[in-house]
Amino acid sequence: IGQVRDILARAGENNVLLVGQEGVGKKNVIFDFARLINRGNAGPTLNYKKMFELNISSIAGASADAGKIQNILQKLFNEASRAGNTLLVIEDFHNFIGAKSGLGRIDITEIIIPYLKSGSIQVIATTNEVNFNKYISNRGDLTRVFERVNVDEPDITETMKIVEETVPYLESRARALITYGAIKNIVRGADKFISDNPFPEKASDLLSEVVSYVSSR
Repeated sequence: IGQVRDILARAGENNVLLVGQEGVGKKNVIFDFARLINRGNAGPTLNYKKMFELNISSIAGASADAGKIQNILQKLFNEASRAGNTLLVIEDFHNFIGAKSGLGRIDITEIIIPYLKSGSIQVIATTNEVNFNKYISNRGDLTRVFERVNVDEPDITETMKIVEETVPYLESRARALITYGAIKNIVRGADKFISDNPFPEKASDLLSEVVSYVSSR
């Protein structure tokens, strides 16, 4: 989160590409950074920013006409540029850079890169290591406007802190009390018995399942 803040606050081509496997918490990093802005703790150049998720899949799915889709994106980027305080979030960025083909695919690089070079809009994008190496690392036009930030799987202690942040929401939704001991046992259980998903996803999912099970009894 500190790296994201420092990159976005500096002058020049200052955009962030979060790289990490699915489930390690890339979205958590984005949410926590948004909280920094909301609390006024992101620094003078970022505290006034407004963050929006740009759902390109929905835009692409609304029309089969590539020209129409590009016009919609152009209007969105123009509006964001005029606002001057917009920070866009694009998940799974590798799907929208022209390296893939098929239904719903679109290449946004020719549209968005001029805005990123000028600094008129800023972007936090996400991808994973495989797709970064396959589609992005060899694209000089992209690596020049994005700064890579690695999001590694957290350890048990870090996962405990991440899971604790979700407890108030789960307690409110289920009208149940979640003790610290329960959180600790769930995190340890996820570490011991679940190997196909990383932290913090497997611990968060297990906690949600346990709360749902208990509240339905």
